[in-house]
Amino acid sequence: NEITERFKWTWGTTRDVYNTYISEKNELLTKWVSIENCLNEVTSQLSSLFDNWYNAYNKWNYEDAIIYYKQYLEINWDTSSSNYNSAKNNLILSYKAFAAVYFAKKDFNNALINCKMALDIDKNDSNILTNIWACYNNLWDYDNSLNYYQEAYKNASDKSTIDDIQKRIELTKEQKNNQELLKNAPTNDQLSWYQYYLKQLNIIDAWSKIKNNNQVIVAVIDDWISINHPDL
Repeated sequence: NEITERFKWTWGTTRDVYNTYISEKNELLTKWVSIENCLNEVTSQLSSLFDNWYNAYNKWNYEDAIIYYKQYLEINWDTSSSNYNSAKNNLILSYKAFAAVYFAKKDFNNALINCKMALDIDKNDSNILTNIWACYNNLWDYDNSLNYYQEAYKNASDKSTIDDIQKRIELTKEQKNNQELLKNAPTNDQLSWYQYYLKQLNIIDAWSKIKNNNQVIVAVIDDWISINHPDL
């Protein structure tokens, strides 16, 4: 009787453990199927985003290309994968291309915004730093221009790039010095201090010799003019 009771107890316990195992196994299998479905969905989304980016980029629609790749990086959590790094590089490429579009339109503020977004991803890209320098230079902000060019100088590796950056740094310093000299120039042109080349032409000396002379005739000879230019 005792052996029979122990057998029943052992069998009952074994059966319970087995049933629990089967239940947990089925639950895990269900979860695994769910995870696998999620992974397949994510993979499909990533592939779709990559295709969308590729199409947008080749159609020069850089704004949409940037949106697609930012979404791609948010979904792809494997930051060490080659696909993730490739996506990151393509996002930088999109920001650079978008900045170039604005630069061609002489919209240096928006070009600057896109260059800085690219720099947030790769802070050691000397090419991006050079582009930021160019934006600030065209905005006549020589202090920031110098700061970014000095950063580019630190990150440059080949000799030709280093030599080129050194020349540009010297040019920017000269532009800044000329800008300071022209701030107090005897003229009613509020933008004269932006025009660093006036000092190189000795215009300040000319202004000091001829004042309020209505007899001076000025002819502007060029291929074209901008009728909206503030000087006209």
